Amino acid sequence: MVKAQTGLEGPRDDLTVIDNRTVTHRRRVCRIKDNTVAAIDFKKIKAPSKAGERKENETERGLRVADKGFLNTAVITSEITYIDGDNGSKSMACGVLHKRRAQK
Repeated sequence: MVKAQTGLEGPRDDLTVIDNRTVTHRRRVCRIKDNTVAAIDFKKIKAPSKAGERKENETERGLRVADKGFLNTAVITSEITYIDGDNGSKSMACGVLHKRRAQK
């Protein structure tokens, strides 16, 4: 998370989240890198539990990100694999793996 800005500075590579569950409508700013936001940043967004809320929600421990079916899960930068979910293709640089194992 980065320090909240006023929003008047012009375009930046971050996402401002306003948590309307809190009395003060707490603002959080998450960095955007390679068109992704780290899911762990959302865990830092906490609010008190509501009356009657399921204990399993663990609201006070931080917001969770649900991605049923992995329909919008980001790719992590990798030197040895490439996955293109939209086209259903994947590839792996076997030579890189072999070279790294030989170095150990």
